[in-house]
Amino acid sequence: MALVNTADAAGVEAAWRDFLANDVSVQAFGAAAGRRQLLGEAPLSRTVHVALSGEGKDAHAAADALAEAVVAWDSFVLLQGLVGTAFTRQGRYDDALRVHLTALRLTPRWHPTSAYRVLDAIADDLVHVGRFEEAARFAERALDWDPTNPEALLTLGVALARAGDRDRAGGVLAYLASAGYSEAFLRALIGALGGDGAKAPPYSPDLTKVRGLSDDAWLRFCAVNALNPFTEGEEQRRAHAVACLARGRHDYALFATRQAPRWLTDDSPIDARVARAWAKAREDAIAALSAARGAVEELARKEDGQFGEESEVRFEFADACVERGEAEPLLSMLLDPSRDVVLYAARALVKLGRADHAPLIEAMAAGEVALGWDDMPSAAKVLSAMKRAGGGAKKKKPAAAKGKAARLRGRALIAKVTEAIAGTGAIADPRPVPAAKLKKLTFPCKKPLSPGLAAFLAFDASFLGLFEDPAAPRFAPRTLGQIAAEEFDPMLADMFEGIDEALPGEAYLLGPQDGEARDVLYVGEPDAAGEYPVLEMRTDPPEVRVAYPGVDVYLAHLFEVVPFDPEKNPEDASALEAHGELDLGPWSALPE
Repeated sequence: MALVNTADAAGVEAAWRDFLANDVSVQAFGAAAGRRQLLGEAPLSRTVHVALSGEGKDAHAAADALAEAVVAWDSFVLLQGLVGTAFTRQGRYDDALRVHLTALRLTPRWHPTSAYRVLDAIADDLVHVGRFEEAARFAERALDWDPTNPEALLTLGVALARAGDRDRAGGVLAYLASAGYSEAFLRALIGALGGDGAKAPPYSPDLTKVRGLSDDAWLRFCAVNALNPFTEGEEQRRAHAVACLARGRHDYALFATRQAPRWLTDDSPIDARVARAWAKAREDAIAALSAARGAVEELARKEDGQFGEESEVRFEFADACVERGEAEPLLSMLLDPSRDVVLYAARALVKLGRADHAPLIEAMAAGEVALGWDDMPSAAKVLSAMKRAGGGAKKKKPAAAKGKAARLRGRALIAKVTEAIAGTGAIADPRPVPAAKLKKLTFPCKKPLSPGLAAFLAFDASFLGLFEDPAAPRFAPRTLGQIAAEEFDPMLADMFEGIDEALPGEAYLLGPQDGEARDVLYVGEPDAAGEYPVLEMRTDPPEVRVAYPGVDVYLAHLFEVVPFDPEKNPEDASALEAHGELDLGPWSALPE
C-alpha cells in the first residue's frame, strides 16, 4: 500500500470508509507487529535515529525515507507510532496526517487500543492544520471505542474550542476535571478555552455506544491482545475491558478495568496518575449502566474466587470447580483479562471433558504463531491436550473417512489427511520441507523416514515440531528417558528410570503437549507399512503403551479423517499388534 496521496476532506472520509470495510486477520496483525525487528538493521536503524532527532534537512530526509520503507510493509503499527511520531516531532502535520490515514486503512477495528489511537492521532493532526470541525468528528469517532478515553476527550475539547463550540468544549473540561485529571494534563484545553467554560454541563460518557464485537472479532482480539509486543500489562487490560464492554460482559469489563492500574510499571508509556484516573472514570461509567447493576455486587461476592485480585486465587477457584464438576464458572473465566488464567480455565474444562471452548484456544494458538511466540506455545499445548482428549473444534469429515479409507496406510492415508487439512484450514500456513532436502533426509540413526512421515513433511513440517526450521530440517533426537526428564515433574520422571535400556531408540515429541501424557514417535522397527510406532508416555499411572501403529494413523485420527479405536475395531487392534515385539518392560503392555 502506498501513502495516501491527498488528505483533503474527501480523502479523509475515504480512509474512514476503508477502515470500516477492512478485514484484518490475526496473521496480518502479527506481520505488522513483527516488522519492528527490521528497524534494528543497518542502515535503517540510523535512519530511524535521525528521523526522530528533530528538525533540519537531514531529519526531514530521514523521515521521508523511513515512511517510504515502512509503507511497503503494510505495518499499521509502525505507521501509527514511529513514522507518525517522526513527522509530528518535525512539525510536519500535513505529512503526519497522510501517514496516519494510511495506517487507518490497515488498522483492525477489533483491537480497541489500535483503533482509538490512530483515530485520535488523525484528530490531533487535523487540529494542528486548522481543520477543527473534522478534528472534532474524528475525536468523537475515537470515543466510539472508549467514551472515557481522556486523550481523545482532550483532543475533542481543543477541537471544539477552536471551532467555536465553547459550551461543549467546556463540558469536556468539566468532566475531565471532575474525574481527577491534573491541571497539567488539561493545560492545552484550558488554554484553548482561555481559562473559562468550566461551568458548562459536563460531558457524560455513554458506554452503550461502544462498538460491538462479533464472535469472530472477539476471537481475533483474544488471539493477539496479550501477546502484542507494543503494549504492556496495563494497556492490555485496558483494551480487554473495552472488548468486554463490546461483548456486553460488564462483570469482566469492570474486573479488567480494576486490574489495569495494578500492572503499571516505571516503564509504562502512560502517566500513572492518568491511568488511575482513567480506570476510575471507566469504573464509574460501568457502574452507572442500568444493565450493569449487578456487576459491582457480583465482583464483591466473588472476590475470593472467580474475581480474586491475584491470579493464584483464580487458579485455586478453577481447581475447586473441577473437584465439584462445575463447568459454567470455568466457561465464564475464559473472559479473564489474564491470559494465564484463561489457559488455566481451559485446561480445567478439558479435565471435565468439555470442548466447547476449542475455537477460542485455536485462535489463541494461531496468535502465538502469528506473533512469534512459537517457543512459548501455551495455547498450542492446551489445544493439543484437547485433541488427545477428543476435543477441538469439529471439522467437516470428508466422505473418504468411511469404508475402505480406514484400511489405508502410509502415503495413501496421509494424502487423505492433507486433503482434509487443506479443506478445513486446520493448519493455517503449512511449511513443507523442500523436496530436494526431503529426498535426502534420514533419521540420525540412519534409518529411513517412514512413508507416512515423509508424505506429511512434504505438506507441512511445522505442526509436528520436529525441526526448528522446516527449510533447513535437522532432527534433534532424544531418548524416552530424556523426554520424561524434560517434560514431566522430576519425581514423576524418575518413574521411567531404566526405560532407555529397554527402548534405546531415537524418540521425538510430536508437537507441543501439556498435561499428564506425551505422544512420542519412537524410531524402532517399522511395521509392514514401513511405519514406526507412536507411543504414549503417561504419568498417572506411570506407563508407556503403543498408542498408534504409525504417525500416519496418528495424524488421521488427530485430524478426524479416519478414527482409530483398537478396543472396538479388530483391524485397529491388529495394527497395534505389529509392534508387539517392543520391550515395554514394567511400564505397560499392548491393549488386550
